[in-house]
Amino acid sequence: MSVKIETVSIKDKGNRSDSTGYGRVDANYSIGKYEVTVGQYSAFLNAVAASDPYRLYNKGLMTGALNGGITRSGADGSYSYSPVSGTENFPITGVSWFDAARFANWLANGQPSGPCTSATTENGAYNLSGAIGGISVSRNNINPNTGAVPGFALPTENEWYKAAYYNPKLNHGNGGYYKYATKSNAAPGNLIGGKRNQVNYILDASGVYSVTQKAGVDYSQNYLSSIGSFTGSKGSYGTFDQNGSVWEILSNQGQNQLFVPLRGGGWTSLASLLQSGYRLGVGTDSEAVNAGFRVVNPPSQPQSLRRHTQVSQDNNKGTSKIANFMGYHATQKALQALAYPRLAGADLAIFRGAHKAGRSDASDHSQRALQPIRLDLVTVGDANNSTDPLTGFGAVDHKYQISTKAITIGQYTSFLNAVARKDPHHLFNPSMQSDLNIAGIKRTGRSGQYHYSVIDNTGSSADRPITYVSWFDAARFANWMSNGQPIGKQSRATTEDGAYTLHAAWKGAPAKNAINPNTGASPSFYVPSENEWYKAAYFSSALNDNKGGYYLYATQSNSAPVSTPSVGGKNEANLANNFLFYNTQSNVYDPVTNYLTDVGFFANSRSFYGTYDQTGLVYQWNDLNAERSLERGLRGGYWFSAGQSSMSSTFNTATPDRESSDAGFRLAAPDPLLMFG
Repeated sequence: MSVKIETVSIKDKGNRSDSTGYGRVDANYSIGKYEVTVGQYSAFLNAVAASDPYRLYNKGLMTGALNGGITRSGADGSYSYSPVSGTENFPITGVSWFDAARFANWLANGQPSGPCTSATTENGAYNLSGAIGGISVSRNNINPNTGAVPGFALPTENEWYKAAYYNPKLNHGNGGYYKYATKSNAAPGNLIGGKRNQVNYILDASGVYSVTQKAGVDYSQNYLSSIGSFTGSKGSYGTFDQNGSVWEILSNQGQNQLFVPLRGGGWTSLASLLQSGYRLGVGTDSEAVNAGFRVVNPPSQPQSLRRHTQVSQDNNKGTSKIANFMGYHATQKALQALAYPRLAGADLAIFRGAHKAGRSDASDHSQRALQPIRLDLVTVGDANNSTDPLTGFGAVDHKYQISTKAITIGQYTSFLNAVARKDPHHLFNPSMQSDLNIAGIKRTGRSGQYHYSVIDNTGSSADRPITYVSWFDAARFANWMSNGQPIGKQSRATTEDGAYTLHAAWKGAPAKNAINPNTGASPSFYVPSENEWYKAAYFSSALNDNKGGYYLYATQSNSAPVSTPSVGGKNEANLANNFLFYNTQSNVYDPVTNYLTDVGFFANSRSFYGTYDQTGLVYQWNDLNAERSLERGLRGGYWFSAGQSSMSSTFNTATPDRESSDAGFRLAAPDPLLMFG
């Protein structure tokens, strides 16, 4: 059976980048109108996988009821593959970057039949040379099997992004970008058919899934939809399903890594994960029930790969030099279905105040604004530790401290009362009051006299983590802490300078200051770099005969945490494993139910250094490499995601202005901490 890939032409070469830094492509190209389907991937398997030495077929994922579509029969050497009836036009899932790259090679080589060799799957668009995990591979300028530019490849992030979000007619014909891949800046609906701006995802307002239009998960139901079935919701260039259905596996942009980006969201996603400003990163051999891919026809002339400093992970310097880690694939395969968002975590007490966060009367909070916030910190020692060979993250050359818990609603309320009587920088998001999944802060009064109080949301919200904060909000909180928690308007002396100079005219996140201009000393508090956050979460100097090593989860475990309540259990976290929410133990999402637990609730599930909730509860902002960037990082999973989304090999980046119910932050500090009076 010959596979036909229908493509659409992406013109307007040399278009400008989006405000995210993505989307510019310097040559015209074509991209798959649809994602690669179960039927197309079955044909590929039948052509090259009579034996399957590179594990192109994942039985556990490709036969599962939620997404499965391919069965295998016969013995090794004579395997045959068949789509499950009715799934032929569903997008393929359960594939890794290496699986997708081999499919692209096969297409580029003319769809030959035979074992996996350099003439079929091992070379073409990518010289894979038998690799099944480790560092990604750059696209070949010339296919050595044909002597021409590869006819098919995986999209680079810029190629995919432009096809999804760019429209040359926007801004009076000067071109521009939509927030969603349906030619819309408004969140989509999820009705299959011809209605405009609809995709296969979970509707935030009701928790209803697209395929069933029901809020619960039926484990016997397939939640994928046929490619192109949202007929009224194509992108500007004519692509379908670049939002929702499945996350799409992409190639790195000019730098090979141990991880690759995914974009677009899946049937398991909420709206904020579909937006142009959000991206997911996973290991190159990660496979999931909600991840697939599409292909591109590259430009006829090879493009120079532009290296965007805001995209590259400079905090991960040296990753491209790390040798292919041979144990990586085996580790990930043992975990099997890496689930993306929703499946796509000795104390030094300072300034312990007299008031318990959470009292909501006005007089109490007026006093609390004058009381300093205390953060419990732990020292993260073992400076100059090695990187995690699984991911390339985690090496830190200095000792530092990090807060044991995420910043709470009570602490953030004190911050608002100190600096946000007027709120020109929107430190308060109205969803902090109205979204009952996380709500905890009420604002009263008018601008200039705003007052903030902790609310009762199925119990006091004071000790739950703050959410709906952007990286900028976290940076302003860090500035305020570094400046001595002053009371006054949002100015250089309170929130606009300190750890970060935020009043500079630049659209992205600034670099961390070496010196706080308000004190003349190093900033007392700051948002941790990605490596600092990662080390505190996953590193243990006691592993490998005290030589040091990394866990997969921040609960000192290599097994996904349990999300079923118990008494004093270990390796527990506020997650939604098997679609069961921790607080309700139900698989039905309720928009008016509180899903947060108090920070530090899982007392026996700390990291090696003693931090809580770096797995589950809420994603936490990190500062990447602390340099100026159009992006900032998020790690750890949250109450609406499964355990594997919080593992060390999964990360997220987003524009620093992103605010959602899934993300909060914690702070780091120098060691020793320089205390202010």
